[in-house]
Amino acid sequence: MNVIENQQLWFDNALSYRTRVEKNSLGDMIRHIYDNISVLGLEITDSVVVSVFEETKEPKQTILGIEIIVPVNKSFESNCHYVFKPHFKLENAVLCKYCGKASDFPDASKRLSEYALDKGYSPLTNVYFSIKQIHGDEVVANAYLGIDGNLL
Repeated sequence: MNVIENQQLWFDNALSYRTRVEKNSLGDMIRHIYDNISVLGLEITDSVVVSVFEETKEPKQTILGIEIIVPVNKSFESNCHYVFKPHFKLENAVLCKYCGKASDFPDASKRLSEYALDKGYSPLTNVYFSIKQIHGDEVVANAYLGIDGNLL
């Protein structure tokens, strides 16, 4: 795994959407946001970011608890579906490039967290996938993991 240290992911004016989605539908959910954000009177200004915070295996499917963070062109009123975040700042992160299925984000998150622990880092955040390209369920993304900057 080729990892770059001391990275950051910053932007202003973000829409945050937390939901649960069937694992194999994650790519469809991301594409739906790209295709429909204009309905809210907003424009995407940078890469959409996805973080998986929960994975629940059921008998016939796997459900992911996710947060999708969309950098947008202006502020808006939060509502019961979307939360406005004036700033998103992830600092002191390790970064690696991810190429694969969106549905495999949980496995990639686990590998990056294990890498960080093996290097003696203390992960402080979930892994955030900054989507660079999406075709079907296949994505190219930068995966960021915030780590503790203290060396003791």
